[in-house]
Amino acid sequence: MRLDRYLSCVLGIPSQEAQKQILQGNVCVMGKIITIGGWQVLVSYESVSLHGKQLKKPFDRLLIANKPKGCVVHKFYNNEEREKLKRKSEDTLRSLLDYVPSHLYHPSLGFFGRLDKDTTGLILMGTDSAIGHLLHHPSTNITKEYEIILNNPESLFPDATEKLFNGVVLSDGYKCKSAEFYKIGENKFRIKVREGGYHIVKKMIGKVGGYVIGLHRVAIGELRLDSYNNDLKQGDVREINDYELEKIFSSLSTVNRVIKKDKTSPNKRKLKKQ
Repeated sequence: MRLDRYLSCVLGIPSQEAQKQILQGNVCVMGKIITIGGWQVLVSYESVSLHGKQLKKPFDRLLIANKPKGCVVHKFYNNEEREKLKRKSEDTLRSLLDYVPSHLYHPSLGFFGRLDKDTTGLILMGTDSAIGHLLHHPSTNITKEYEIILNNPESLFPDATEKLFNGVVLSDGYKCKSAEFYKIGENKFRIKVREGGYHIVKKMIGKVGGYVIGLHRVAIGELRLDSYNNDLKQGDVREINDYELEKIFSSLSTVNRVIKKDKTSPNKRKLKKQ
C-alpha cells in the first residue's frame, strides 16, 4: 500500500494532509523516516509510525495458493460476466477465488500476478497491492521459476540454454531479459525468468525450438512451493505463514519501493501471437 494511502486509511485524513505529514519527515516505516508518499509499504510485515507513535495497521489479508489447471486468475463481478467467458471456453469455468475458503474470503482480495488457465502453481492473493507490484514489476527483477514439460525436447536448439541466457528476441522485437534454463528429466526442464507477460515463457521457449505442453510455477523470489515445510496441494488456498512472509520480505529487501510505469514491459505491450 502506498504510504500516503496508508495514513489516509488509518487516520481518516485527506491525501493532501497525509502527503504533508510525510514531506515534513513525521512518518517512519520500520523506524526509518520516509518522505515519499508513493513509498510502497508491506502492510503484512512492516510497521508505520507518526511523530514516534506506531499506527494501527489497516485491514490486511495475504493468501498463498497452488493454482490447479483449468481455473482462471480472474475476478468475476457477476454471473453474467462468468457465463460470457464460459461460452467462449465451452466448458465449466471457475475462478481461483472459488477455491478460497469462505472464512478467508474478502471482497477486496486481488491477484498478485497472473497465471494462464492451463498453468498451475504458486500465486499470491491479498488486499495489499504493494506486494504484487513489487514482486512482479519488471524493474525489481524478482525471479519466477517454472517447471516445463516439452512436447518434443529433441526439437530444442543445441544452444537453447545460451540463447535464453543472452535474452531471446520475440516476434514483436522485444528482447527478453536473461533467463536460466536447465534439464531435470526426459522432457522436463526448469526456467527462471525475471519478467512477466502474456504467454511469455511459452514464447521464449518457442524461440529456441521448444513447444510447451505443461507449465507449473514453483517459486517467486525466495518463496517456493517445493520448500520443506509447504503443504499446499493443487487447489489449496490458505493464509501465508510467518516463514513464507519472511521469504517475501527477504526477496524485496533491496528493491526500489517507488514503482514507476515501465512502457517497455511485456505486461504493458500487446504481444503478438506466435
